[in-house]
Amino acid sequence: MPQSARVFGVIAGASLAIATAVGALASHALSGTLDARALASLQTANAYQFYHSLGLLGIAALCVSRPDSRWLAAAGGLIAAGLVLFCGSVYA
Repeated sequence: MPQSARVFGVIAGASLAIATAVGALASHALSGTLDARALASLQTANAYQFYHSLGLLGIAALCVSRPDSRWLAAAGGLIAAGLVLFCGSVYA
């Protein structure tokens, strides 16, 4: 398995696990403590994290069949950076 596929797969799996934990925390523990606007922002960031993580998982799968594609590596890197920057900033 190519290194890029492995790295993107691990990042996607970890991000999906984090998104699941944050979603459960938001719906069970934080629904009474956050106001409606903050909860809506948290849910939006959580949805984007799920979608981008699934996209990154797809890129990891494509990297298996095209291990030398610089475009896939660039797309995976940008999606991973977007996960950290966008979702991380909203979560913070």
